Amino acid sequence: MIYFLYSFLFISIFSQAQEYIYPVSYSAFENAIYFIYQKDLNTVELWKKSLKSKKMVKALPSRFIPAAFRLLPDLKSFSFIHNDAIYIKYFNKRSPKRIEFYEPIYGINNIEWIDNEHFYFAARSSGQYKIYKSDLLGNIECLINPKVGDVLSPQMIGNTLFYIEKNMDKKSYQVVKKDEQKKTFLYFSNKPINFLNMLSDFFGFFLEYFPEYTNDRIYFSYFCIKKDQANWCVQKLFNFSIPAAYLVDTEYRLYESILPFLPRYFDEKVYFCDCSHNNLGVLDIFSYDFITKIIEKKTNAMDDNSSYICPLIVDNRLWYGNLSLIKSNRCYDNDCQ
Repeated sequence: MIYFLYSFLFISIFSQAQEYIYPVSYSAFENAIYFIYQKDLNTVELWKKSLKSKKMVKALPSRFIPAAFRLLPDLKSFSFIHNDAIYIKYFNKRSPKRIEFYEPIYGINNIEWIDNEHFYFAARSSGQYKIYKSDLLGNIECLINPKVGDVLSPQMIGNTLFYIEKNMDKKSYQVVKKDEQKKTFLYFSNKPINFLNMLSDFFGFFLEYFPEYTNDRIYFSYFCIKKDQANWCVQKLFNFSIPAAYLVDTEYRLYESILPFLPRYFDEKVYFCDCSHNNLGVLDIFSYDFITKIIEKKTNAMDDNSSYICPLIVDNRLWYGNLSLIKSNRCYDNDCQ
């Protein structure tokens, strides 16, 4: 357990149970972990903890409500979304810089960086999600403008763009690969899919979910998509569930919604949180091993009646968040056991 963070939040733990703190990224340049601290839906702060000095400092002024944290490729700055606008915070500057767009786009979700000056994202225009590319001056280019439906979760690998296409008429979803020559449909589903995450041009993941929830839980499935010689194949890895109160419009909702609950891939394993194994809606951290295909439980949240979310591996330690604490488990044999 990290004692300083525990002490810092000790009073708030007992005064307001719906506070959350969880890790979002590790900066190798600073040797620091960045955390989101949500006091309530109107007060969300970004903090960082130095793993060398053990000191914690606020990474942004309190007037910002950050979401979708991303380190830039040079690791000397980061981006975030505040009030549907994209900001960049340079480590050597005091105030974040807002990127001004001169086109009527809104509903910006996660952004991905190509280099330190160019990025891409999905956003709405005229009621439709499209995929855009931009530079730091806000010069914007529409990469994908669908005739019908939405396009989501862009992932650019070299000159190839992967994304999810949603057909509103047929209520179908497809994983699409588009390069300079052609458009290829890799996977078709009649269930909602999103959050495509391509680690290379032949290997990635996506999330399938069920909009209607039962027993106060929302159910998900996590899939791997990969190219085997000349063919693409899709494999379901595991199912998991999240208490609906964290995701729907309640006082317990997380400001970043599903983002802190997305599975994360580290060194041949996928780490995820799940409450399917108990009747109380308590979340534990699990790992899926790509080599053995074994799912292993990593935490015991029932011991203190907490919920653990947002797993992050740093220096063979498993970091994760819960309602108002950050804890770490030391890993053994250079692997997260």
